[in-house]
Amino acid sequence: MKWKKIHLKILYTLLFACVFSSGHSTSLNTQTSIVQVPQTQQFRPQDFEKQLERFITTEAGLTAEEATAFFPLFHKFKKEQRKIFKSINNCSKRIEKENLTEAECEKILHEIETLQKQSSQAQSKAMKEWRKIISASKILKVLNADHRFGKHFYRKMTRGNRHHSQKSK
Repeated sequence: MKWKKIHLKILYTLLFACVFSSGHSTSLNTQTSIVQVPQTQQFRPQDFEKQLERFITTEAGLTAEEATAFFPLFHKFKKEQRKIFKSINNCSKRIEKENLTEAECEKILHEIETLQKQSSQAQSKAMKEWRKIISASKILKVLNADHRFGKHFYRKMTRGNRHHSQKSK
């Protein structure tokens, strides 16, 4: 049991590092809302994507031509990353649900390491493609804006959930 907890801590630490390796937030403008999340409406991925694109375009100073060329590649990268993170998450669920031997835990750790390498390789490949479209400084601004947007969206969604759960009590 103690071994599983150690593996979980390592796994979550690595997962956290992967998810937030894109950059870190500087400061958020609290007067303007980055993300519009209607309280009564369900999450709609296409709306999220449009808001993300608008925010990144503004924050990174992308031209219309740059945005048109950049975002298909960006979304392809993000989709690949989500797939990898989902696989890592599935590994962590196996640790929680199954009574695993030491050898099985080692196999899972090796699988996680492989997935993390895939994630890193995908990021390197994406950045090479992005450099053909936008400058390095704009790539950094994109990564920062993406991180800030995601962080703000998560906070807004969890605040909304807390608000709704408190109302229903």
